[in-house]
Amino acid sequence: MPGDMEHAVISPQKLDEVVALVKTYLTEEADAGFPRLSLCPSSYTIKFLDCFATLGAADRGALLQSLARIQGGHFFIHQREIMEQVRQVAMSDPTTQSYRAAMQSQFTRWGCGTSACEWRKQC
Repeated sequence: MPGDMEHAVISPQKLDEVVALVKTYLTEEADAGFPRLSLCPSSYTIKFLDCFATLGAADRGALLQSLARIQGGHFFIHQREIMEQVRQVAMSDPTTQSYRAAMQSQFTRWGCGTSACEWRKQC
């Protein structure tokens, strides 16, 4: 059937290209200090910014790569093998696990770090 998405197979190389594009965008945003995100009054966003601010350069790069792989994989939702790869990154990748633990820690639980203070100053 021509419109059947289950039969539309996209090569794994395309996944790598999409992930690279998403990673480039995330890196540009991070390097600029997340100017768009820092305007968002969401407590989860504030927690993310607080968490990200505590990371060293290598950890930031690894986290952005993991997030890019997860987000890039969502474009391939109808391909089970790719979605399984995305699930593995989301659930088993050490970088993603560390990020998830940090987001649930006492420090970031209420978004009370430096980004929250900076956001309040902007209001």
